[in-house]
Amino acid sequence: PTIFAPDARVMMDHIMINHPTAIPIEVHSGYLSDLMTNAYSSALAFALGVNAAPLAAIDRTKYADEPTVAISRLNNNWQHRVAQNTLSGSAVDITVNGTLDPTSRSFSLSSSTSFVDYPIPGDLRISVAIIEDSITAQQTNAYYNTVGHPFYQKGTLAGSGSHSIISNYQHRFVLREIIPSIWGNSIASSITINSPYSHAFSDTISSSYNLNQVYFVIYVSYYGGANRFNYQVLNAVRIKATDLIATSLDEYEHEDFAFKLFPNPSRLPYVKLELGSVASKEVEVRIYDINGKLVQVQNHKGAAAGSIIQLNTASLQKGIYILQLRLDYQWYSQKLSIAP
Repeated sequence: PTIFAPDARVMMDHIMINHPTAIPIEVHSGYLSDLMTNAYSSALAFALGVNAAPLAAIDRTKYADEPTVAISRLNNNWQHRVAQNTLSGSAVDITVNGTLDPTSRSFSLSSSTSFVDYPIPGDLRISVAIIEDSITAQQTNAYYNTVGHPFYQKGTLAGSGSHSIISNYQHRFVLREIIPSIWGNSIASSITINSPYSHAFSDTISSSYNLNQVYFVIYVSYYGGANRFNYQVLNAVRIKATDLIATSLDEYEHEDFAFKLFPNPSRLPYVKLELGSVASKEVEVRIYDINGKLVQVQNHKGAAAGSIIQLNTASLQKGIYILQLRLDYQWYSQKLSIAP
């Protein structure tokens, strides 16, 4: 929750595109507080010694060349660490199933964890984080005057300063709760390889959360007590809450989408962009190459929900690109492939 959050959001979007197995969680605590700060986020920030922002704790790993678990975003540090952790694999597999009653909003989850390798000895726990995506709230923007930044001249200037206020900024994957407690349940006093450990969780999703935007993240981690360097997450899985509904209800049959690209991959000199359920007075498209270089910008005035915009891609060489779409003040990202 700082003036630099928009920059962290851009980096998180890039990570989600380049590393689709990564599971992002916004923790609103450790430096300033806002309406999304809660006891769970505050406890995590305190345990990890977080006192600045924006920082990221990549799997809560303590890297040998970093002074703290929560690390800076500078020099693409987050992206490099995510790539590093992705290649390292995990000692534990997690499988989950469950049910959700959309009327009462009560849910139950059953997890099975199996260790395929011996982990470092420690107090291993399993927890369930309840995450809510796409929360709209006011956000101060430090990049109003930063030419070339995705949030350049976005929002309304606050007085005579250089920061702006974005009234409908969208926060992604915000931590709401952790069950059964902040530090979860102990898995076992000793670990046997390839032996499943089962746990059950049940609770009710708050009526203040948008049920269509709620996710469960089930994860295995260490509990470090006073040792803030020993809270590493070994593995995690994410499940969309509405995917657990047993009966087929129209309002839960599909997930809202910001936009779709087709054809993708494209062999044509154009690609079509179909807007989802959100209309926009301003539409801006930015295309970056795989190295993060901005190669194309297109602007369009006004677009209704469900409308289709044709984008000229004739100048793009074959390869993978990141397409960023701005609908008014909100940014969305997706991978674009140009085929030979």
